[in-house]
Amino acid sequence: MFNNAGILKSAPIDEITVEDMDRHYQVNARAMFLVAREAFKVMKQQGIGGNIVFNITKNLTHPGPGMAAYGSTKAFAAHICHYVAREGGRYGIRANIINPDKVFRGGSKIWENGVLEARAKAKGQTVEEYKTQNLLHREVLPEHVANVLLALLDESTFGGVTTDAMIPVDGGGVM
Repeated sequence: MFNNAGILKSAPIDEITVEDMDRHYQVNARAMFLVAREAFKVMKQQGIGGNIVFNITKNLTHPGPGMAAYGSTKAFAAHICHYVAREGGRYGIRANIINPDKVFRGGSKIWENGVLEARAKAKGQTVEEYKTQNLLHREVLPEHVANVLLALLDESTFGGVTTDAMIPVDGGGVM
């Protein structure tokens, strides 16, 4: 199961409204918990193991300014993954985290409504510079994330024996 929920509304910490924080919590934290809990129940009942991959964010390990609501609620979801891995291991249930960064193509709504432009501006960059701000100077594409997901799901690769891991898909993080 690919646990892939997320919304983002960027704001400095002193400007985050309670309503915005609650909305981030509902989607980024609570929804991911509920989906994982229900999948865990089914996997445990079936008795054949299972695999839950959480789509979190590079913000988990490299938080940026204006991202407290997003990053803190995604951190909650990441901790749920750790608990799923620890409690699910004896049932053959694996749980891992993918930490992508700046995936702009492929229909993600997270960068709409000026978020992309605001993040680039906050870093003093053009949109094009922001898209490739990583060690490889390459844009991260949906297929990069998908390939890591497929490797984690494939029982014949390292994914078959990997649990409670975090894999960055970010072109090499730049602070």
